[in-house]
Amino acid sequence: MRSPFGWGLVAIAAAATAVAIWTQSNTGLALVAAATAIVAASLLFVEVGMRGWNPPVRTTHPSGPGPSDKVRAAFASGRLGRESMVALLDRLSRTTSDPTHPSTSLEQLETIVRMSPEDFRAYVRARVEYLEARS
Repeated sequence: MRSPFGWGLVAIAAAATAVAIWTQSNTGLALVAAATAIVAASLLFVEVGMRGWNPPVRTTHPSGPGPSDKVRAAFASGRLGRESMVALLDRLSRTTSDPTHPSTSLEQLETIVRMSPEDFRAYVRARVEYLEARS
């Protein structure tokens, strides 16, 4: 339980019940202990009723790598990774800023794939800045 009383009330109810059972010959003490157990249990029911029953929230975790993992892997995957980055940038251009943006031609793709790592990063940076400026 989350309340400051919850477990304390359970302990009081259990202890009072044990005392009521243990003192069966002493009716006065057994009656007080039983009344204490009933009050503690009633307070627990009131507390649960006021808070409501909140079932635990289940979180789902996506299976497989996320989008950022795929982009990170594309930068480290050589030719195929570069091709997928260019395709991703083309898709982003069409869906965000320019629906008529043509796909990169095969000749342009060959040139981009053969760039040095520094030139390729500069190309990606320029495309992303263009997308940011257009959106």
